[in-house]
Amino acid sequence: MILPHILYSCEQEGSKQINALDIVSTVIQSGGIIISVALLYLAVKNLSLIAKQMHSNATYNITSAHKSLFLPILSNKELLQLLGEGSGKKYQSAMLATLLINHCAQIFMDYELGILPSNQRKGFVLDAKDMFNLDLVNERWQFVREFHPTAFQKFIFSEVYEMPSNTSNSTTSH
Repeated sequence: MILPHILYSCEQEGSKQINALDIVSTVIQSGGIIISVALLYLAVKNLSLIAKQMHSNATYNITSAHKSLFLPILSNKELLQLLGEGSGKKYQSAMLATLLINHCAQIFMDYELGILPSNQRKGFVLDAKDMFNLDLVNERWQFVREFHPTAFQKFIFSEVYEMPSNTSNSTTSH
């Protein structure tokens, strides 16, 4: 029965004293505000993660579409011959290189968006270096690089080819 005693005591001392119910009410409201701000923060963080995931999924869908289109062509000699002279080796190489470049771009974007853990990025860079040292990939990159995001182009030139960033506009190969 402490609360009635406090209320009685507050009434006895006049209007200058704060009512115990006002204190409890203020504490509850403050707690509600803190909880609301925390929930708002989590909602914004989740929306950011959802947006990153949607961007990654869109890039993945493009890469998958290329794969779905190119792999049946690559495995069908008759289709390859329709595309070019002889065995269609030129088109086979271009398709394969495009698949490899797009795959690398997809992984790069996932690192940039924070979807893949940054502590594994060094291994990805080493794999990209190996891939871009292949003549067919390097040659194809010279034709398709302008169609890739600027951030990916800068990554290829600065970290894969290890060239200063001001040479990314150059048309020479590594």
